[in-house]
Amino acid sequence: MMRKTFNTTAVCIPGEHYMVDISGRLQKIKEMIAAKKYFTINRARQYGKTTTLQALFGYLQSEYYTVLLDFQTFDASKFKDGNIFSIAFAGSFLHALKRNRLSENTALEKACADLKNAAVISNSIFSLKELFECLRDICAASDKPIVLMIDEVDSASNNQVFLDFLAQLRAQYIERAWQPAFQSVILAGVYDIKNLKQKLRADEEHKYNSPWNIA
Repeated sequence: MMRKTFNTTAVCIPGEHYMVDISGRLQKIKEMIAAKKYFTINRARQYGKTTTLQALFGYLQSEYYTVLLDFQTFDASKFKDGNIFSIAFAGSFLHALKRNRLSENTALEKACADLKNAAVISNSIFSLKELFECLRDICAASDKPIVLMIDEVDSASNNQVFLDFLAQLRAQYIERAWQPAFQSVILAGVYDIKNLKQKLRADEEHKYNSPWNIA
């Protein structure tokens, strides 16, 4: 049996590291998810954001499908424009969705196949609008509500495409009463997303990430 150690770098793994009990934290987050909240988790590094998200993946399994993405795995070229980003996001989303114990569901399988095909066949015109239309179809076909969690969102904050992505998430949140949507969206990073600034032009003008303006 491997001896547990104290870990002060990167994610903590329950079987390998000593950990504080975060069950209370997970329960509070689950209550926000049940209330269909779209929210952020922002703390300094080494405060357990990634550890919490990974623990949530297992904690939510009985009631939700949880898609956990990490924008740190998207290199800078993936944020060049909406087309490139949407294709990359579609591939990562489908891969992460398969980590769940998916029930046999023909409608969900078809919706996932449609997303994959759209990203490949319509490669040159596939962008955020088409991506979110396919994601709505997946949410509609799923036999469990889907929770989207994105870690290291700070990695994307210096890109216009990220603002556009936030705007699409906000639109989905606003329209969730009459269109299929994620049960909840959690964005995790070092900074509070409402305080991130975006460099838009070479003249050093900035603007706030105003699309994510829901407390």
